[in-house]
Amino acid sequence: MSTRTSTSTYYGAFGSSIVPSSHYVDNMRTAIISGNQSEVERLSTKISLSDLSSNRDVYGNTILHTAILLGRPEIAQFLINFGCPLTTANSRGETSYDLLAKSNIGTLVKYIHDSEKKKVETHQMETRSKATRIVALETEVRSLENANVRLSKENQDLTIELGKRKRDIEELETQKSNLIKASKKK
Repeated sequence: MSTRTSTSTYYGAFGSSIVPSSHYVDNMRTAIISGNQSEVERLSTKISLSDLSSNRDVYGNTILHTAILLGRPEIAQFLINFGCPLTTANSRGETSYDLLAKSNIGTLVKYIHDSEKKKVETHQMETRSKATRIVALETEVRSLENANVRLSKENQDLTIELGKRKRDIEELETQKSNLIKASKKK
């Protein structure tokens, strides 16, 4: 009876073999232990992030926990960039972020802090940019509404003026007609 830590499978290059993703995760853990980053990167193309994040060792450590515990900052940084969560706890309740804070991998802690700070700043800039665009659009809408009111007023004024001109023309036509009648009587 065999147990698998993951039910996901990976189809080989030619689709001929089915290999459990846990096999790749185990191989990745071995690559981390030996410090072989290129193998970690190669194996990451064969494993889903959910499998990578959910597969645990006997202590409940994820792949990222393992990289941090072994002091492999480049591999840990790669796994963080790959998307491994920092907030998943092991069986002792320690998250990857907790382990980083306790470790001597200060540069990685700074990298994560800076990455999070950059995400927040980017979000704030996007929010400000959206707010600026909204204000600009609201200003444009008010300007168009004002132009519409002005044009409606001008249209109303022109309609009144046109009505006056039509009455003037009718009056002139009446005068012309009266003059023609008067000249024929003479």
